[in-house]
Formats: sequence, C-alpha cells, structure tokens
Amino acid sequence: MIQAASLNKDDVVIEIGPGRGVLTKKLCAVAKQVIAIEIDATLAPKLQDIQNEYSNLKIIYGDFTTFNWRSLVVGNNFKILANIPYHISGLIIRTIFDTDQKLPTDVVLMMQYEVVKKIVTKPDDRTVLSNLIELFGQPKIVAKVDKKSFRPTPKVDSAVVAINNIKKPNVDDFDQFFRIIKIGFSQRRKTILNNLSHGLKIDKTTTRELLSQANIDPTRRAQTLSLEEWKRLYLYIR
Repeated sequence: MIQAASLNKDDVVIEIGPGRGVLTKKLCAVAKQVIAIEIDATLAPKLQDIQNEYSNLKIIYGDFTTFNWRSLVVGNNFKILANIPYHISGLIIRTIFDTDQKLPTDVVLMMQYEVVKKIVTKPDDRTVLSNLIELFGQPKIVAKVDKKSFRPTPKVDSAVVAINNIKKPNVDDFDQFFRIIKIGFSQRRKTILNNLSHGLKIDKTTTRELLSQANIDPTRRAQTLSLEEWKRLYLYIR
C-alpha cells in the first residue's frame, strides 16, 4: 500500500479507521504527517502508544463520513490510505471523491475484492463505479489479499486498489453528467436506447437521434460504453 502511493517524507497522509494501528506505524515511519481518523474511541490506548512513539501522528476520534476532515490538512496536497470496512466502502468512496471539495492526489484502499472488481473492469463490462472513479483518476489493482490473511477470517477475499493522478473531473456539470451515466445503467440488460429514453422521459426516436449524433449504436448496453463516449453523449443531451 505504501509503495502504491509512492509515499515519502514530504507526504501528508490521512488514514481512515486505523484500528489497532498496524498500518499506522508503517505510515508514520515513512510520511511527514499522518492524520488517523478513528470512530471507535475504545482503541485510544493502543493508538496513544503509537502516538507516543511517533510525533508526526495526529489522532482524531470521529466519523470520517460526517465531519470536515479536509480542514485538518494544510494546503492541497495529501494522500489517503486505509483498510476500510466492507459495509461502508461505497459511502467512504463517495465522501473522498467530492467535486465540491479538495481532493487527495492518490488514494490506496484495501476493500472487498468484489467491490474492487467493480472499480477496475474490462472494457466491455464497465460499471457505474468504474466510470465514477475514472472520472477522477487512474485505478489499478495492486494485490489480491486472501481472506486467510485476517483474524478473525472474513467470508470474502480482499484486494488493494490504487487510484493515482487524481484531479477534478473534466465536465462542466458533474451532477448532470453522472446522472446520465446512472440512467444508462438503470437496467443493465436493456439497451442504452431503452434506458435513456425511459430515464430521461424522451421518445425513442429523439433518443436514437441523440445517440446517432454521438456516434453510439443504440443497441449497445451501458457497460460497453467508454468514459469518452459518455462524455460525447453528454454534450448532446445536456
């Protein structure tokens, strides 16, 4: 995870949910500053021991998804590394990638392997999540982690995903653009023509014309469209 984020002594790192601090200690040994955000205050004694050892560790007890953690970072350059809880991985991702807020330059997360596969996909099997992430940066699977690596052993395998070179999405109205993508994926087995016509409440003839203008076959399904094709389609629909 540290290698995937290219961490060095100039980096400020936010760690989500440090737990007992296994990753935290490694981060503190490499980074300039580590801001660890932990929701479970009962872990304070263990984390305090690490803070006593590393003066560059700052511990905040709170919910990462509900308070302004960005205000803790001076300047605009920071990275996020974390082993995140499976059940709130979607919420954490949405919290990180907020177009109205400053963004990290790199994000490295360990999460459920099935979720990671929805982020890093094949060209003809894309997802809403893969399109979202690629709007911001370049995702790649760093490593698969067997469930037997954990105690207690969970029911599913994990994987480490790195999202690098993060920047603001190059679209003028992110909410509208992403709304079109979600409408396109509303029923994966249906064609892009059917989903857009139904979701945008426009007749199929008009929808077919819009797709034709964007040079997209109306019989295709949303999972086969590239991000560039979505951007082209957005220019005709907006």
